[in-house]
Amino acid sequence: MKKYLKKILIVILMALAAIFTLAGCKLGEDLDDVLERNDLVSHITYYANAEQAFFTPNASKMRDLWYKKDAQPFNIGVDDGNLGIQYEGYEILGWYFVELDEEGKPITTGSYKYEKETCYIYKLTDKKVDFSQPIPEAEHWIVAAKWTKISRVNVVLVHDEPNVNIPVDTKKLTTESPLYNEETQSYKTTVTNGDVIQSYRYDDDGRLTTLPYNPVTIVKNAYTFIAYYADKACTQSVKYPLVKTDEDQVVYAKYITGTWTVVRTPDDVVGMFKAIINSKRYYFLQDTVIDCAGYQVSPSMFTGCEIQGNGSVIKNLTLDNFIQGESVSLFGKIEGTAILENLSLENLNMTYRVSKIDVSVYFICTTYVEGATINNVTIQGTMKIVKSEARKVNNLVDADGNLIYTRCLFGSFATDEEYFTQNPNGFNIVGNPAEFITVTAETN
Repeated sequence: MKKYLKKILIVILMALAAIFTLAGCKLGEDLDDVLERNDLVSHITYYANAEQAFFTPNASKMRDLWYKKDAQPFNIGVDDGNLGIQYEGYEILGWYFVELDEEGKPITTGSYKYEKETCYIYKLTDKKVDFSQPIPEAEHWIVAAKWTKISRVNVVLVHDEPNVNIPVDTKKLTTESPLYNEETQSYKTTVTNGDVIQSYRYDDDGRLTTLPYNPVTIVKNAYTFIAYYADKACTQSVKYPLVKTDEDQVVYAKYITGTWTVVRTPDDVVGMFKAIINSKRYYFLQDTVIDCAGYQVSPSMFTGCEIQGNGSVIKNLTLDNFIQGESVSLFGKIEGTAILENLSLENLNMTYRVSKIDVSVYFICTTYVEGATINNVTIQGTMKIVKSEARKVNNLVDADGNLIYTRCLFGSFATDEEYFTQNPNGFNIVGNPAEFITVTAETN
């Protein structure tokens, strides 16, 4: 309905701004009489300029329009009523001025026969017509359409479950969606692996500099968009800009079941450490390295969430704060519901400042509840404890007050070795604790 109204409006505007040669002539009246009687003082000749291109509703390759003084010239497009221009399999890039010979005649680059008519292809200049400006009085512009083969970037759904059917929120779709069936005038209600769920056009320069952050407007909230990939296995990131080719390009949108927070940036890492609590789920992109130099977090109070690292690395993260409770560590309490897998922390720099009370300070966790799933997690870094002479760190001293490093990593275990014996594939701590954990006197 909107498109129909648009066409009506265009025809009305054309009637006010310009007049066709034949439409304005009366019996016995020549063109000059028509121009004078209607105050038409400027002229544009439009050429279709492509094989099988034509102005609707017939196969004519040329239109002449005359304009009143200061009238805005008409930018003929593909949906412009009876003036529409079409070229099957192609889309119009715009109108360009035709190169003229010394006699002011259009230069052609070839010709062909179409419906017994000789059709010419015109040589274009690099100057695109600016239809926002009125055509000067008494000027005659000769312009031709420039075309490009229709191709798009199609987004294909990828999900780890091969037969998953994801429900579609059809209220958020338009008839331009690849999920719309023009014959049945209906939308697909579910999508699965291999379905094209979105289709994007290139810009006027034949490039696509970015894809929307999340095509989630298509898929209901039971599924989370992870990222775009260049390959079906989702191992290669999309390289921008995407440059137009004659054939459609394909990118792959990976989704996973459930509601997840995707960790892509240092800000995402900081946000994760603020809320690694029960029911939270975090998902890292495959094998990414996130450099958190200059970013700082606070130690967690408790951890019962799920973190899927997917081989990713967090580098150069800083933790620095005053100890307010009786114990503190990087992950706090690791609940029995916790899942933490395939993640590395490199050059983690932790500083704990003890000022008022005696505390216990652990490198990894203060409490470890049986049932937690910790798999392939490597941590390398330093921990500095700053305290006054009168205070002590309970788990780092023996009965005589001497520093020891046999229970400095994990709470809930008599010794750190007990954790490693029971969980050989869990946390991997790089280095000797006696070297990367230091206790220094507080200085004011």
